Amino acid sequence: MFYVIRYDLKRIWFVGFEPRTNSSYKRKRYGRLVQWVRIWEAGNMFVFITTLNKWVSSKVPRDYCLFKYKELSNIGKYGDYVSYVLAKINDKADKVLLGKFMKCRKKDKIRKKYGKNVCRIKGYILPNTLEVFSSEGIRIPLRIASNPAITIKEDRVLLYIRVASIGGDFNVTSIVHAEARINEMSGEIRLTARELLYPIMPYENVEDPRVDPLNDKELFHVRGFDVGNGAVITFRALLNEDHNEVLLMEPIRFREEDGEEFVLRDYRDTFSLNDKYMIVRPFFRSIGTGGIFIGPRDEAVVSFRELNPISELLPQEDEIKTGGNAVAKISSNEYLLIYHCVDRHRVYYTYAAILSDDGELLSMTKEPIIVPSSGDYVGRRPGTVFVCGVAKYKDEIIITAGKDDEIVLIYSIHEDDLFEKLENL
Repeated sequence: MFYVIRYDLKRIWFVGFEPRTNSSYKRKRYGRLVQWVRIWEAGNMFVFITTLNKWVSSKVPRDYCLFKYKELSNIGKYGDYVSYVLAKINDKADKVLLGKFMKCRKKDKIRKKYGKNVCRIKGYILPNTLEVFSSEGIRIPLRIASNPAITIKEDRVLLYIRVASIGGDFNVTSIVHAEARINEMSGEIRLTARELLYPIMPYENVEDPRVDPLNDKELFHVRGFDVGNGAVITFRALLNEDHNEVLLMEPIRFREEDGEEFVLRDYRDTFSLNDKYMIVRPFFRSIGTGGIFIGPRDEAVVSFRELNPISELLPQEDEIKTGGNAVAKISSNEYLLIYHCVDRHRVYYTYAAILSDDGELLSMTKEPIIVPSSGDYVGRRPGTVFVCGVAKYKDEIIITAGKDDEIVLIYSIHEDDLFEKLENL
């Protein structure tokens, strides 16, 4: 006979009685909960603590979604972890979000696709100017260095760059960490970097870093899994104090009102607005489009019921999709969101918007602030400027982007020039 004496999302404490208890470990089954538990004996009475796996089939404690990065050497354990995460995909949730998407999508053409770049190119990083080393000190020659996130601490710049080795392609990439001084971020930039986040399984890819605007030790990134029906899942990684080592990672999850937690089939371009809200970009494979949603967050968990599209930031009739790029805090209660749209020719245009501390859209640019130009650089995917980082340094807004999925461009704009382009809603 067992009695629950304490209950929370992570642990259940039981007290019970069992005569002639001699073993120190016992295997117990409670409905769907099966765990090996430690027994502390006190005569015929014992107390034990067990980690909650599924007290109710819908409950998923955070402990089970966390992966300690130092355990990556155990490939079998990581493979089991990936299988666990993929098993949490809820395809029915896409239908719910698609209904909200179709209801809120506007037919009016708000955004324009012309205009000159208001952001100037300040510097660039080429694959051969970025020297990357593995954790074992082996130099990794690069074919691609692109899609960088950025954070600035005084005059210290931290960069997280998506790279592919000389024999790789954009579907097998890693994320590396590099540092520089702010006065070095111009012209041709030469850096030394070390691998930070990388794929382990043969069907896995690691993509597109984003830094939390309020906590620079939280790094969001995408992991693509080319297995079964495929999946594109955003994870949150927790970094050490030096920002050069991953301690833990977990998927961004969605919670129903009854406590059920799950992941979507495809949601890249997902990252925090602040400590209260998450920007999410579900992609609806059934109709080949996706748009920007926002919902309340609790760490890495988003309220599914309250996850709603931002109607003005959904794709227009002449656009295939939209997605968030990066966020920077620009005042005590306002955040700068850089986002993109992809037109019917698959050209990427970059825009800016201001959101309040409570996730309300306050203003946006009607014309793009970055337009792809073949005069800048032509690479493996023309017409593509993909931003993954934005930071405010004094009165300057610095934007870091990948160009044509091949090199890094560092853009700059004075904050007053950017604010002039914003129109209040």
